[in-house]
Amino acid sequence: MRIKKYLLVTLLVLGGAGASFLGIAAYTDHDLTKNLETLFAVFRDAMLMDVDEPDPEQLTNAGIVGMLKTLDPYTEYIPESSKETLQFMTTGEYAGIGALIQKAGDYTHVAQLYDNTPAVHAGVKTGDTIIKIDGVDLKGVSVSDVSAKLKGKENSVLKLTVNRPYGKTGIELRVKRARIQIPAIAYATRLKHDIGYVNLSGFTAGCAKEVRTAIDNIRGKGAPLKGLVLDLRGNVGGLFNEAVELVSLFVPAGTKVVDVRGRNQQQINTVLSSGESPFKDLPLVVLVNRESASSSEIVAGALQDLDRALIIGEQTFGKGLVQTTRPLPHGGVFKITTAKYYTPSGRCIQAIDYAHRDQNGAVEYIPDSLMREFKTVNGRTVYDGGGIWPDIAIKSHEYGVLIASLYVNNAFYDYANRYQQNNSKIPPKEKFKLSEKELKDFLAFVKKKEYTRKNAMFDQVQRLENMGKEIAVDSAMRGELQRLRESLESEFNAYYTAHRSELKELLEQEIISRYYYRAGRLAHSLARDTVLIRSEELLRTPDSIQHILQTVSPIDMRRESARTNKKKQQVG
Repeated sequence: MRIKKYLLVTLLVLGGAGASFLGIAAYTDHDLTKNLETLFAVFRDAMLMDVDEPDPEQLTNAGIVGMLKTLDPYTEYIPESSKETLQFMTTGEYAGIGALIQKAGDYTHVAQLYDNTPAVHAGVKTGDTIIKIDGVDLKGVSVSDVSAKLKGKENSVLKLTVNRPYGKTGIELRVKRARIQIPAIAYATRLKHDIGYVNLSGFTAGCAKEVRTAIDNIRGKGAPLKGLVLDLRGNVGGLFNEAVELVSLFVPAGTKVVDVRGRNQQQINTVLSSGESPFKDLPLVVLVNRESASSSEIVAGALQDLDRALIIGEQTFGKGLVQTTRPLPHGGVFKITTAKYYTPSGRCIQAIDYAHRDQNGAVEYIPDSLMREFKTVNGRTVYDGGGIWPDIAIKSHEYGVLIASLYVNNAFYDYANRYQQNNSKIPPKEKFKLSEKELKDFLAFVKKKEYTRKNAMFDQVQRLENMGKEIAVDSAMRGELQRLRESLESEFNAYYTAHRSELKELLEQEIISRYYYRAGRLAHSLARDTVLIRSEELLRTPDSIQHILQTVSPIDMRRESARTNKKKQQVG
């Protein structure tokens, strides 16, 4: 009976969808009707004839997900159970305790806390392993299910049982859920030489107003600002309208910001700036990197095309697709790509062509040969199809593979947890520095916990040793493998000694985040941020910025890079 009822509902839904489509196609698309009938027939037969009675909801969800995999990765089905996640992505809000969690063995632990949240007020610490919620043991429970249990009705109370690393176990904490609003601005401050700095982490609802408020606050605390650095590095985007409002803060009202173009003429929309443009004369630098995407690229692309800001950093991600959300029956949401956006000069920055795939179904990057030239307001050359190329290219600092291995394997994270347990407070974030003794203690900690062995090279040696045991190699071979292991350990120790400053920097940031959270980590990192330092230098010499915006095309640096690579290949 349950199956028949579900089939009837599904038939009505598919029939309605077919009628809607056929109304658009004017009965000219026979394939559409045929495919919808085939889809329903497969679903019907699976429900009626499969030896194991399928769950209709699971079958439907799997079918939808499989169908959408043939489209771009930004088109997705969001069931009713996940609508809160969508709300958090677009608004930065949710009802919960204010903690980021991740899996750790059989349980889930607290990976990051947000300042001034219920979790912090209740005494939860980064690194705590969540053993129980309201007395229910969480062993083997997925992160998503634990997250769902932590969220709930505002002002409701839950009881957490946690084990603290390097501390007590079975700690019981009462946490009162609240409406959590994650600020879009990760950090904002006045730098030296009267230069403002705003780090925008996401384009959530109201973020443009947050930026305006932050700049006004910075301006009100000293001499007039000589310039502003807007940091969009790592900002993967968000709400389209917030990007337009952000650009509107820096350009005169009525300026073209972006064109949105769907697949027909009726879906073309030119979006202009609006408002009073409070900072239209403030010298501006925008920082981007490979993770700056979507709305970040709308902002960077518009300001670059208008020659309003200097773009510094790395080539951006290259996501020029626009998503629209559509309500579905029974509370679900369909997020579908409906258009592409184009910067004021007319370029689309989408880097991957999802509409065309090779014989294996793989998508391809748009080749340089298909990129077209466009001109900024001042006549500089820019290109489409590959994200936003910076006016001044500066690579982000990349840590060596061994330091990266320590980071991935949580060596910094674990030591910071121990440090927090042994130190109830630290100096202000701007003054905190690890002593030489503490750094030596960290290296001893890393060695004792064998973090140095958690990398590919030691894995290979271990495999050789295991193979040797299987085939019973002689003592000489075992001795060679032992010497190889000792040699690697010696080389690693020398490497870590040579890179002490990098280790110290990462460890300080991790420890500071325990006491001063996200803003503290960022504040500490700025002093050694080479991209930011270069930005400050340019803002102190406005003539240099104007010269670049008048004469230097971003493509010039790409050609220089190509010439350099070609020269290296010839030398090789």
